[in-house]
Amino acid sequence: MKISKKSWHFRWISHTFDPPENLCGYFWLLVLLFVLLIVRIGLILLVCLVALSFALVVGISCWESAIKLGFGYSAAIAIGVVGAVTLVICGIAYAPRAKRKFDATLTGQWLRAKKDRICPLLEWED
Repeated sequence: MKISKKSWHFRWISHTFDPPENLCGYFWLLVLLFVLLIVRIGLILLVCLVALSFALVVGISCWESAIKLGFGYSAAIAIGVVGAVTLVICGIAYAPRAKRKFDATLTGQWLRAKKDRICPLLEWED
């Protein structure tokens, strides 16, 4: 299977790890990175909410504490995640209408490989 070095998932994986040579390892590493991203965002939001609660108990006004603690940054991340999830859901919902073959996607290729009980090697193209 050929994967472009310009794709978002290749760039994300290659900045974090050495990309695996087969599709199964590549797919599961991508899933792991998504899980870690969600955990990271959740921890950031949790820290901000705890700090905001502490600030309210101590007596700092809500607006000042939100600015000091970077709550706006966390809210922007949360809005970005909600937007990304919305785009993925819309992409899944409208892909069949666009007559796009599911086998052409990374997930479709992985499902086909899992069904056939093989893991094809990956080729990187520029």
